Amino acid sequence: MHPFIALTAPRPDVQVVALRGALDGVTAVRVARIVEARARLAGTGGVVTRHIVVDLRGTTSVTATAAAELDRAATRARRRGLHVHVVGPDPTADIESVLQRTADA
Repeated sequence: MHPFIALTAPRPDVQVVALRGALDGVTAVRVARIVEARARLAGTGGVVTRHIVVDLRGTTSVTATAAAELDRAATRARRRGLHVHVVGPDPTADIESVLQRTADA
């Protein structure tokens, strides 16, 4: 299965980056660029995003390189004041509980 990235905004302050398929280094760089772009916009007041949810529930595999790239992107986003949440790949992960916690933050 080729990787697929979907972006949604269930609330104005939350962006969800959902992945389907294998998460390799190339796909992780794409996700990192998305996260970093949202962080830059939030840093300038260009968007109201406060939370980014990286949804890995649909992934079939995650390489160590991909995990490290996502971790670096999350660290950079946090430095800009964003909260980064990773959901999954545990199929029992509940994105609604993450959204509830973001409402309280």
